[in-house]
Amino acid sequence: MVKCCGEMFPAEVAVLSHAMTQRRVPLERQRQLWLDFYRQYPDATWAEKCLDEAERISRILERERRIAAKIPTSGDSATSPDTPPTAPSPFAQRHFMWTGDRLGVRAEHLRDGIRRLATGGLIDSSMEQQDALRRGFGLMLNDTERSTPQPWVKWLGDSSQLNYMVDTLWHMQLIHCAGGERQKWHTLCALFLDADGHPYPAAIKSNRCRSKDKREMIRRFILDELAFVSRQTLPS
Repeated sequence: MVKCCGEMFPAEVAVLSHAMTQRRVPLERQRQLWLDFYRQYPDATWAEKCLDEAERISRILERERRIAAKIPTSGDSATSPDTPPTAPSPFAQRHFMWTGDRLGVRAEHLRDGIRRLATGGLIDSSMEQQDALRRGFGLMLNDTERSTPQPWVKWLGDSSQLNYMVDTLWHMQLIHCAGGERQKWHTLCALFLDADGHPYPAAIKSNRCRSKDKREMIRRFILDELAFVSRQTLPS
């Protein structure tokens, strides 16, 4: 049995899908609920079914985003597929899943790092943006955060630093996402805006941070403390 919308239901895809549809649960919330369901019932077969459903909904939402933003398909030669689209809605389309709890990384540790990112000018200093980044990494603190849309996070730093931060947190096993490794960069692009308010293009996955100073800044602001708390070694 798993809990859905305040009630208990059998761990069956058809039953839970019907329950959410009957209650008109938005697709964004349904996707998050599928991730919650597999944590409630730790069975490998059930986990695969839940992640399949979350990934299916992600594809639907991504398709909606592309249509709303009128992003050309790869067959349209008028615009490069790597051209950053205009933000399609007031809210981000995806967020990561926080897996740092099992390594002892709590909300206050992540908040400290995010606060330093804000002080260093890599994100806006407002609490709204700081909370948006925490939620974007998947660390939700209450039902309200889990049931309301995820705000975009505006990244004010260099895009290669964003690549480095997300990639390192991933390899530290502090964040994950539905669909696994192949969806990591899609999740980044559907969560972060650049300083001009545009989502990042898929090409950001190749924008490695080659500046030692820029890498050290990200390490000093957020990664070093998380590595210390989780007793992990940062990738070289």
